[in-house]
Amino acid sequence: MKATSASRVVGVAMENYNGTQPRVSALVATEEADRAISHATDLAYYVSNPSLWPAGTAKIMMFVNPTFYAPTTSSILQGNGLNVSGNSVLSGDVAISGNLNVSGSSTLTNLAVTGYANITGNLTVTGDTTLTKLTVTGDTVVQQITVNGKIITGGTAPTVATGTAAGTGPTAAAAVVGNDTAGTVSFTTGITGTVANDILGAITFTTPYSQTPIVTVSPTTEDSASIRYFLIKTTTGWSIKVLDTPAISKIYSFDYHVIQ
Repeated sequence: MKATSASRVVGVAMENYNGTQPRVSALVATEEADRAISHATDLAYYVSNPSLWPAGTAKIMMFVNPTFYAPTTSSILQGNGLNVSGNSVLSGDVAISGNLNVSGSSTLTNLAVTGYANITGNLTVTGDTTLTKLTVTGDTVVQQITVNGKIITGGTAPTVATGTAAGTGPTAAAAVVGNDTAGTVSFTTGITGTVANDILGAITFTTPYSQTPIVTVSPTTEDSASIRYFLIKTTTGWSIKVLDTPAISKIYSFDYHVIQ
């Protein structure tokens, strides 16, 4: 039986045993063969028969030396798995080649993860956290966020279309560079039929918001700044309604930011 905790032991194993092989080590087999020869006249013949033993039982060579065994911290913490059912305070390094299952509270001075970390429950961080890259695929609630660098949005571009106020003709068109959150949208009027008090153009979100968002729009050209307009917003998109008649074959361009 292998000692796994501090206790009295009868000796020290001189060979490895992984729980399955070998059932009889080479040193033991050699010793038994020598015994059969040297004691052929005074002892009964004996050779080990593993088929008669329970599973997980084997014979290896041991140095008999009754003493007290006190395992080191590293031998306890370095292994194929570490199961902790209560509180654990680790002030040094821990090397774990398999799984780490912690069912209670754990305090770690330093934690370095070089691969993936999968957390199925809650993660509470009370101190400072430095992340080289953080990818969140679900909903995230943040009480306060400070960004020292740039905010770069991403995602699929929304759908855009000209409205009645933009008129008709081969030049009438709508284009967008950006996503549901931010970008630049432009509406080019047609060669005829532009009217006032109607929709110049509309954006439809790729993914609807749960409630009507706040949309901020800024004109990017002189023509865009000279026309009077206001926004009509819904959870699925927003549109620009003009109070003046747009000029024909003109590009009206606006930067936008959307936040709920």
